[in-house]
Amino acid sequence: MEAGEGLTPYKERRDLVEDIDDFSCSLSLVVLGSHVRSYNEDEDEDEENEQLESPQHRGEMAESPLVIGDIHALGQNEATATIEAISRIERRTFPTSEAMQFDVSLWRKKPNTRVIYGKTTMAAAAATSMTSKVIAYAVYVRVKEKALLHKICVEGGHRGQGLGRQMMVYIEDRLRREGCQAVHLWVDAARTPARRLYSSRGFEETETVDDYYGRDRTGIKMVLDLTR
Repeated sequence: MEAGEGLTPYKERRDLVEDIDDFSCSLSLVVLGSHVRSYNEDEDEDEENEQLESPQHRGEMAESPLVIGDIHALGQNEATATIEAISRIERRTFPTSEAMQFDVSLWRKKPNTRVIYGKTTMAAAAATSMTSKVIAYAVYVRVKEKALLHKICVEGGHRGQGLGRQMMVYIEDRLRREGCQAVHLWVDAARTPARRLYSSRGFEETETVDDYYGRDRTGIKMVLDLTR
């Protein structure tokens, strides 16, 4: 999401801040406007279409290519290293105006803010003679029975493998287990592959705001009902 003039999005973000304890500038983009970035927004559309229609996406994946977890479940040293890896991907992926600031305060002081990481499996790392590393991440903010998906990203070079979809499945399943009833996000109307991914996960487009992301960039609100 990015800054927009729509009254409803603004009110929603204002209410979000009022409900979050100790919500500091490290996630101020959620309030001022931030961008939910899909795992494959920079990919060629033909490749994206092929990815979404591949056999592994029509059923359960036979073997997970990612080890997915929450930084809050890590010790401080491992959490710090993971956050630093995420920060490097963030800076390489997003322009400065859209990049989020990741630091250890997300692990220490932000119980409502969840940073989810995806690492290569040890088997995959061994096959490429590399150590397991962070290649995907997502950020969402939990407010009572609602979650705002702030960002989801897969590192360049690892896209087109269904990893973004796997991150989405993990987040949805986790939120359902925790009793969350809905996931909200905003996406640029021009991001057709991202909208297709979210729609395939059951998100529905509920609102459109002109110039939400800036001049001539329309924002679309999408909501997933987790109670169904």
